[in-house]
Amino acid sequence: MADIRATIRSLLDMPEEVKLRNTENIISGTGYIPMNAQPDMTQFFESFGIYNATSYADVQAFCSLLYLSAGPRCALFPCLQFFKGIISYF
Repeated sequence: MADIRATIRSLLDMPEEVKLRNTENIISGTGYIPMNAQPDMTQFFESFGIYNATSYADVQAFCSLLYLSAGPRCALFPCLQFFKGIISYF
């Protein structure tokens, strides 16, 4: 769990121009949303978007878009698979 926290922190600590690459080829209205983009909605968070977070190819495309190294890539996919299991439970 510590490695996924470090990975998420490294994503959020990236320069905004890098994070803004995550606005292309994503479902309309999703992708990177900067903090305070909509003061009434996003004053407490920022977010990224992955088209299909349970697809290895889509996670790899997301990682490539942000030029993530092998370490964060390895940490990200198992975590997303864990969430897939939770979501499919409901």
